[in-house]
Amino acid sequence: MLNDPSPDHPASLAQTADTTEMILQLQQTIQSMQEQLRTLEPRAAQPQYNHREPKAHLPEPFNGDPTSVRGFINQILLVIQQQPVTYSTDTSRILLIGSLLTGLAREWFNPYFENQDPALFNNFQQFLYLFRQRFDDPNRATSAADMLSMIKQGRRTVAAYASHVQQLVADAGWDERAAQHVFRRGLNDEIQDLLLTVPTATSLVQLITDALRLDQRLGQRQAGRTMTPLPQPQSYSRPPPPFLPRQPSKLFRSRPGSQRPVPMVIDAINPFETPTEANISLNAISIPLL
Repeated sequence: MLNDPSPDHPASLAQTADTTEMILQLQQTIQSMQEQLRTLEPRAAQPQYNHREPKAHLPEPFNGDPTSVRGFINQILLVIQQQPVTYSTDTSRILLIGSLLTGLAREWFNPYFENQDPALFNNFQQFLYLFRQRFDDPNRATSAADMLSMIKQGRRTVAAYASHVQQLVADAGWDERAAQHVFRRGLNDEIQDLLLTVPTATSLVQLITDALRLDQRLGQRQAGRTMTPLPQPQSYSRPPPPFLPRQPSKLFRSRPGSQRPVPMVIDAINPFETPTEANISLNAISIPLL
């Protein structure tokens, strides 16, 4: 029976050296593959597009108005979703916001842009957090509840009024019943009266749908009442008859001391004659004397 060679045996030492070299080669191969994976990961993370990105409409510049923060940020996020390749990095997204700032908002952004802090310019979510913290209303829920307590439809359409109420309800965190109550109470009287003729809504969405339908019907009815009236037939005045001079009538009168009658010509005045024409006719009267 052959015994195993001792660790100090030349054959064992050679085998150990070969194994160690093989392990080192494997480690180097693994490290090389890991480096290649790190290089390929960013490329694989970016989606490949074979078509051009759609044109996105940029929002209006933001000047620091707290009531416009939500709409401005939502518009920015919409642009980023429409053009994911153009704004694929956090820095490009932050610079997009910075290019649309004016007034106080631009003054707030200038120090961050000048310093180019990597901790901020490489973290879009952190930038949005600081942006909201600076410009958004810290008492949004309370402000929304105050506005809901006195909101009215007024001259707005039901659609515009409903959108405003839904936004305020979301900010205030009100439940469904409270939202229905405040929406119905703020409607114009005509819509409230018409809502009494339909089944009671069980949700805010259904109540808004009913109000929209009734508002449209009311608008069509009012449009029918204010249609342009048909033109009335014109009345024509009867023209005066043509002027026809009358034949003078002969009257007889007696001259003093004479028994024979004296004819007298009197031209009657035409009722359609003007005063001037009547005077001319009277002056033309001749009374022959016998």
